[in-house]
Amino acid sequence: MYGIRAVCRNPACQEVFAVEVVGIGPLEAETPEIALELSKDLRGKHAITYRTAKLDNKIQIPDFIECPKCNSIFPRSDLSFFAYNARPSSP
Repeated sequence: MYGIRAVCRNPACQEVFAVEVVGIGPLEAETPEIALELSKDLRGKHAITYRTAKLDNKIQIPDFIECPKCNSIFPRSDLSFFAYNARPSSP
């Protein structure tokens, strides 16, 4: 599974955090290609819906995202997103 992370734009914080949406939790994709496409789509200013395997319906991704560390709120289009391999590492 591949997840999406964002970087906080608050100069005093700059936390890297997993992007989570109420109702589905962290944004994830089954392939790196889908995760990269989703991370690109998140940068846009248009509305986005996300279909998850966990739910039968589509979820609207909010236009604003809050940093879980400093609680700063930013428009999605102002954040930097990237995909990463979310599989647990082997010991």
